[in-house]
Amino acid sequence: MCHHLNKVSSTNKVRVYMLLFLQVIAVAVAIGVEIHEIFHLSCDFLRLLRASPQKYKPHLGSGETGLSFLNHSTV
Repeated sequence: MCHHLNKVSSTNKVRVYMLLFLQVIAVAVAIGVEIHEIFHLSCDFLRLLRASPQKYKPHLGSGETGLSFLNHSTV
C-alpha cells in the first residue's frame, strides 16, 4: 500500500483507487485493441500477397494509392 495515502481520508482513497483501477482497465483495453489490429493486418497482408491481381484490382484504384506494385502479376 502507498505510504503517502495514510494521510488521505477514506473517501479520497476510494477515489484514488478507483482512478487507478480505471487506468489499468484502459491500458488493458488499449493493449487488446493493438493485438487485435496486428492480427487483422497480418491476415489481410498475407491475403493480399497470395491473391491474384484480378481479384483485388477493383480495390487498387488508379495506382496513386501506393498499391500500384500489385497491379502487375509476378511469376
